[in-house]
Amino acid sequence: MIGIKYPNIWYGFRVFITDVTYFQMQDTEAVKAEFVTSETKGYPRGLLQVIIEQGSGVVYDFKLSSDKKSELELISQMINSIPSHSLLLADDLYNCCLVQLL
Repeated sequence: MIGIKYPNIWYGFRVFITDVTYFQMQDTEAVKAEFVTSETKGYPRGLLQVIIEQGSGVVYDFKLSSDKKSELELISQMINSIPSHSLLLADDLYNCCLVQLL
């Protein structure tokens, strides 16, 4: 970010956090076509993966997808968006993500 210094440095690392949430959308044909869900009944559900800069609360990156994709698929597409020499904090589901990314 231009003109912003990063006071939220931890031992020389910028710190980011990530998580995912599901959200329910309107039941329209256009939405159903874009967000194919894993369930055949009920409202369409989307998946929102977010990377937030810790301390500032800035949404650094995000991806929207259907609920057919997994958290690991989305974060593997986003991991390179954070600067090198940064720390990304995530819950315990992501502990197998390192294996996928290597």
